[in-house]
Amino acid sequence: MGQIAPPVSTSDSADPDAQNRPTAEDLLKALQRKRPVNEVIAPATASEWPPRPLRQALLPEGSAVVSRSGWLVKDGRWWRFRFDPASDDPPVKLLPNSSLEVMISASSGSASPVMFVVSGEMTEAEGENYLLIRVARRAVGAREQAVEQEQPEPGLRKAAEQGTSVPDQADRGDAQGVGGVADAPVEDVLEALKRQKPKEEMMPAVASLPADQTLRDAAVARTLIPEGAPLVNRPGRLLRQADWWTFTFESDHPEYPEPPMKILPSKSVELMARVAQRGVSGLVFLVSGEVTLFQGENYLLPRVATRRIDTGNLRK
Repeated sequence: MGQIAPPVSTSDSADPDAQNRPTAEDLLKALQRKRPVNEVIAPATASEWPPRPLRQALLPEGSAVVSRSGWLVKDGRWWRFRFDPASDDPPVKLLPNSSLEVMISASSGSASPVMFVVSGEMTEAEGENYLLIRVARRAVGAREQAVEQEQPEPGLRKAAEQGTSVPDQADRGDAQGVGGVADAPVEDVLEALKRQKPKEEMMPAVASLPADQTLRDAAVARTLIPEGAPLVNRPGRLLRQADWWTFTFESDHPEYPEPPMKILPSKSVELMARVAQRGVSGLVFLVSGEVTLFQGENYLLPRVATRRIDTGNLRK
C-alpha cells in the first residue's frame, strides 16, 4: 500500500492576507492605547446629590384653622398672617373680609406687632394657600401677663403707700361687718375687677357708617351686601381686571345692573379661569358662594361653579 499524504491546508492558499490579520491580543492593546486621558467619573448615587429644598405641603381647601396665634404683615397688596415663631408654618395670605378689616384697624398705630388668635378656613388656588378668618381675638402678650402677676394685692399696695401694716386674716374677720363682707374701698373693688379680665379680648365689631358721611357714600353703602350673605345660582361672566378675576352678573333688567365683584382665590375660581382662558365666547357660569365685605367693597368666594348651557331662544 502506498503512503497517505498529509492534508494540505487550503485556508492559507485561499486567503493570502490571513497572516496579516490582528490577533485578539493586538485588539486589546489597541483599545488600551485609546482609553481616555482623564479619569472617568462614576455617576453619583442618590445619596450623594445635594439636598433639594422641600416644598411646603399645601393644606386642602376647606381645612380648618383653630386658635392659631400670630400677627399681621403687609406684603404688597396682600396682608399675610405670620404664625407664632414656635410654629414652622410659613406666612399665609389673608382673604379680605370684615374680620381682617377690624384686625388692621386694631394694629394701626402700634409700634410693635399686635398678637391675634384667629380661627378660619383655608382655600387653595394655583399652588398657594389662603386663609379666610372667621373669628379674631386680640391676645394679651406674655409681657403684659407677667406685669399683672407681679402687681401686689390692692390692700397690700395701699398699706405700703401709707406706711401702715396690714391686718392678718383673723383681724380681717373681726373687722367684717354684720353682713360678713368687709367694707372695701371702691378703688380696690375696681382694681380687683380689672384683674379678672380675660386673657384674650374679643375684637370690636365693624364700625357703622359715620353720621357725617355724604349722601353719595351712604347710597353706595346701601348697595353693599352684608358679610356672609349667600349667593345661589347667580349667572354671570368671568373677566380679568388688572390683578383680579371679577364676576359680572347677568340680569333680566339691564337698566339696573349689579356692580361686579372681585373673586377670592379658591379651587372653583381656578377651574373657572382655566375654562375662560380657552377663549370660549359668551361663556356664562352659574355660581353659588359667599359674599365678604372689606373696606367698603364686596368680594365673592365661590363654592360651586358650573357652566350654563346656551339654549338660545329657549331661555327667553
